[in-house]
Amino acid sequence: MNVKQIMQTDFLTFKEEDDISKIVGSLIKYKKRNAVVLDNEGSYLGIVSRKKLLGRKYINSKAKNVILKTPIVLEDLDLLTCAKLMHATGIRTLPIERKGKLVGLVKILDLLKELSLELEQAKNKVASLTLAKPGPLKKTDTIAKALAVMIKQKVDNTLVFNDRKLEGVLSVRDILRVAMTGNQRISNPGKAGRGAQSRGAVVDRTPVMQMPVGSFIATGPLLTVTKENTLMDAIALMHRRNIRDIIVQEHDKVFGMVTTKDLLNSFVKDSIQPNLALSIRGLKKLGLHDMQEARFLALIRSEALKLQRKAGEEIQISLHLKIKKAKGAAHQYELKLKTEGSQGRLMSEATEWKLDAAIRSVFRALAVSNEKKSVKRSSKQKGRGRNKR
Repeated sequence: MNVKQIMQTDFLTFKEEDDISKIVGSLIKYKKRNAVVLDNEGSYLGIVSRKKLLGRKYINSKAKNVILKTPIVLEDLDLLTCAKLMHATGIRTLPIERKGKLVGLVKILDLLKELSLELEQAKNKVASLTLAKPGPLKKTDTIAKALAVMIKQKVDNTLVFNDRKLEGVLSVRDILRVAMTGNQRISNPGKAGRGAQSRGAVVDRTPVMQMPVGSFIATGPLLTVTKENTLMDAIALMHRRNIRDIIVQEHDKVFGMVTTKDLLNSFVKDSIQPNLALSIRGLKKLGLHDMQEARFLALIRSEALKLQRKAGEEIQISLHLKIKKAKGAAHQYELKLKTEGSQGRLMSEATEWKLDAAIRSVFRALAVSNEKKSVKRSSKQKGRGRNKR
């Protein structure tokens, strides 16, 4: 299965000059974690994350100042390679393109849900994970401290205790909703995540980041799993409630939280990938930034796996990349691909002004050569059979 089959096509888009306050309002209204930012020509620039908006004084800024640059993946990228890319970059939402146009987003919860149906590791128990233990926070701690914990631990929710007893949960969504009010009077910030109710709060002209978390934590029944639940159980519940972390609790004892990071680590670390003898030369010399390099590595690996599956055996694959020509900021790329297997050696070349197009072209050319060689070999075998008769 590939990312095209699980991508979401319903996403928020904004221009680079749009105000952050406008974006935050839409994120809250439509209950989204991210929004896509486009330039004036409609080309993809990056993603704005609601969690990042809380870290600094961005509220009076523009979208272009808070963009998170991410790799762009092609719609035929396989799910496990996509998981490895998320794991390597720390990004939990990736844009998907088709013929240079943004067509959707692949999100971590959708990816984990599908992988949980395919991978044997999903049957492992929650106890097999190293659980995140954000906090602990007290009700008197400030929102600023809670946010620092969330960012450091990379979680959307953090636990609030009272004398070692779990008092409730504070979510990023709660903080964002409160932050939108600025220094105005706040009354009943609304529902928190995890199916529980937030306490009503009345705060007069207090800076948001100095508010006590006790005024806004979610109390009442909380969504939990036990250490005996499977990873598949946890993922199903997280996906259904659209939450990225869930409490692990047994008999009122809290052991920590299962996070999407924990689950991704487990799947990527324990996954059994097909053996792939792939050698890449020249990629480091192309002057790509880390996100670009991760994206093209994922594309090369995906194309190499498809080529090996068509070959029906493990083959040696060697790819050499270089810049052939430069015109200002534009570069023409030259790629040379070679494979060796039981059927001999095959080679192909491609020259393109776009690197992703060059990668796809050179692999496609070699696949065509392989098919022609197979047809020719099959014809010879049939000829020999007729001669024997």
